[in-house]
Formats: sequence, C-alpha cells, structure tokens
Amino acid sequence: MAGGTRLSVRKKLLFSAAVFVPFLLVLEVLMRFCGYGPAVAPNDPTETHKLDAFEYFTVCDRRLGYRNRADGKFSSPYIDGRPRSTTDAFGYRNGTGWTAEGDRPIVLFIGDSTTFCSEVNDEQTGPSEVAKLLAAEFDVRVLNAGVRGYSTLQSKRMLQECLDRFPQVVVAVYTHCGNDLAESLVPDLRFPIKVPVAEWHANPEEIREIEVTEPAVPWGTSFLRWEPPGPPPGVVEGASRWLDTCSALWHRCRIGMRRLGGDVELTDAQWNAWARTHGGEEVLGGLLVEMDRLCQDRDVTFVTTSFYSGSEIGTPSDFAETATAEGIRHVSLIEHFTDPAQTYLARCVDGQTNAHYGPTGTKTYAAAMAPALCEILRSRLSGN
Repeated sequence: MAGGTRLSVRKKLLFSAAVFVPFLLVLEVLMRFCGYGPAVAPNDPTETHKLDAFEYFTVCDRRLGYRNRADGKFSSPYIDGRPRSTTDAFGYRNGTGWTAEGDRPIVLFIGDSTTFCSEVNDEQTGPSEVAKLLAAEFDVRVLNAGVRGYSTLQSKRMLQECLDRFPQVVVAVYTHCGNDLAESLVPDLRFPIKVPVAEWHANPEEIREIEVTEPAVPWGTSFLRWEPPGPPPGVVEGASRWLDTCSALWHRCRIGMRRLGGDVELTDAQWNAWARTHGGEEVLGGLLVEMDRLCQDRDVTFVTTSFYSGSEIGTPSDFAETATAEGIRHVSLIEHFTDPAQTYLARCVDGQTNAHYGPTGTKTYAAAMAPALCEILRSRLSGN
C-alpha cells in the first residue's frame, strides 16, 4: 500500500511537470515575443550588476559635489546596442562639433542626464544633433557639459565653470528636468554622494547655498566601488540570480515581488510636492535669475528648455511659466513631440523603455531647439 502511494505521488509530480513546464516555456516565449528579456549578466570585470553610466562617471568634487571623470569611456550594458559614452580631459561629453581647442564661438549645453545622454552614442546626443543642424550655417563649437543627476544649483555652478574656462561661449542652454526641483533642496537624494543644496529664506527673501563640507569619498575619487560587497548569496538566492539572467519571465516576476515587498521609491511628483512646500519654486526662480546674470555679465545669451518626450514628465509647462515670469527665454519642446512617448525613448536590453532619449528623441530635441539657436546666432555673429 505504501509503495502504491509513493508511485501515485511520483506520477502526480511527473504529470504536473509535464503540464507546468511546457506552460512556463510558452509564457517565456510570449515574454520574449513581446520584447521583454532577462536581466543583464555582468560580462566585464569593470561592470557589476549595479553599474551604470552615473556610477562609472561620477567623481567627488568640492565645488560641484560631483562631476564626470576625465577621459572616461563607458558602454552601458543595460541599453539596447550598448551605446558608448566618452568624456574629454575636463570631463565634458565628447560629441559632434566639440573640441576644447581654438577660438570659434561656443554653444554651451548644461543640465543633467537628459543633456549628457548616456543612452546614445557620443555623436547622437541632443547637443551633437544640434551641432549637425547648426553646421550648415555657422562655424561654431557645441559643448555638452551635462552631468547625470545634476540639480539646478549644480548646473548653475557648472555654467560658471564653463564661462570661466571658455570666454568664447555666446549661447548657454539649460535643459531642466522635473526632478531638479527637489534635487536642489535635498542633500541625500544621491546618497552616498553629497552635494551642495539651496535653502529658501522668506525673511529676508534670499537663497542660501549650503556647501559640501565632508565628502562621502576623498575629493576627486570615484564612487564606483564605494559600497562594500555584501555576503555571498545562499543557494536559493544564487539560483534566483542565475534564473534572472536566463529567463525574461523570472526577471519580470522578481521585479514584481520586489515591488510587492515595498521596494519602491518616491516618485518625482511626490518629491516635487514636498519641494513646493519648502520653497522649491522660489529657489528655482532665483537660480534661473542668477544663471541669467552670470550670462549677461559675459555677454552670453541664456536660454532654457525643459525635458519632454510626449508625456508630462516633471511638468515642463510649470517650468516654462517660472522661466517666463523671470524674463528668461524659454523654448518649448512640447509641440515637437507628437508621437507616443515610447517613440522617443531609449530601449533597454530586457525590452523595457528607459526614461531618457534614444536616437529619435535626441533628433526631435535638436529639431525643436535649432530654430531658436539659429536666430540667436544670426543676431550674435552677424558682425563677425
């Protein structure tokens, strides 16, 4: 009797496997067919399961909090096509139309990851695509001084650096991103990185900048290896990580389980709601005025725009109102991004959409910006 019971259980297990395994295989095929893929396994000694362009390029800086490493070379393992990002001897993004040598006029771009554009190759960034459009009429250089994760305060300080270093700048473009509103106020959004932040004081009305007094790592060094490795995974976790790199279905299930377990971050909208109650809009307007004054002192035309990809990410219309209220020229991108947002965004190797521009997005950004820049350059360079 006992033997018969064991045989029955064995048959049930075999029958379940015969039904369940093909079902899982069908789901896996469907996931792949729909464009999803497994997690990316590290295939280079310099890459870890966490490493992205932000972690690779970031080095600690006393004035800026952090900046891009000089002479960097990085290919993202998470973006389809593994686009390559490189920086020059100053840490500025290489690209079409840029060289640090010479005395030709410069069109400067400052901002965060939406300016740096690590999701595309050097010659496909927004500033590079702008350079291609300007080249038909103007002999200018185009400098991409964007740094991933920068706040408006950090962008203001990068503007100051570039104006001091390159007196040939004639136009400066600041591309605002929705999360900049909170990042200028919160010192630990990029932990363990420490950054300068701004405080708004109503009486008297002024912005106070708080400096970084103690960096997370020594000045000028990388954050790449800052976090010590955790303990080696157990058998179950090790098997789960292995499946994560083999199966699109398991990868999506792990993401879902992490979310169910509360592994979520506050959204940009939640951070911005907090920032507005702590003087975020006053700080933003004040910083834009200071950036405009820096440019006026150097006879540089200051222009703003706000990241857009077909849906409101960070309320670009609110930023336009702030810039316009301060008398600063703003170029809207909204009228140019008429297709679904996914059309303009980068694709990840697992089939998901990245929240940054892909090649179509950077070209559309350039098409939106080029007419205004051409108008400014015709006026500024007409006597040359």
